[in-house]
Amino acid sequence: MNMKSKVDNKQAELFSEHMNERLKRVLTDVTMNAKGSMQLRIKEGKGLDDQPMKAYTKAYAKKKIEAGRSGKRDLMSVKNPQMLRSIHFAGIRQEGDKLVGVVTIAGKRNQLVALYNQKIDPWFGWSPNDQAEIKESMKEQLAQALGD
Repeated sequence: MNMKSKVDNKQAELFSEHMNERLKRVLTDVTMNAKGSMQLRIKEGKGLDDQPMKAYTKAYAKKKIEAGRSGKRDLMSVKNPQMLRSIHFAGIRQEGDKLVGVVTIAGKRNQLVALYNQKIDPWFGWSPNDQAEIKESMKEQLAQALGD
């Protein structure tokens, strides 16, 4: 004995659109949380490997300290706007069959400085600790969204 449930194409399409909107909200929240984790890691002076960033040269560190700033590489001292503050959530976009949350550096000058610093000691991206937080956040957000 079998029982069958049927969903017409219109119902399936509406359900798909509804779930896609929920997924976008989840991905937005997760990406915003991940951006915050990355900013906190950078503020703590840690790079992509979750280890302290390479030290500045002694002369440059001295110059920064004399200017009233930290002598450690934390990317907080780039002139207006500060590098850390220029990290922005750029939105959700479709890449093939996947939705992707995008985080970027705002401003041409900040992008150039970011690339320069990335070559010295990689910092922009998701570190292993960031990735673990992203996975946990994704689980929590999906469970909450599916429970609605």
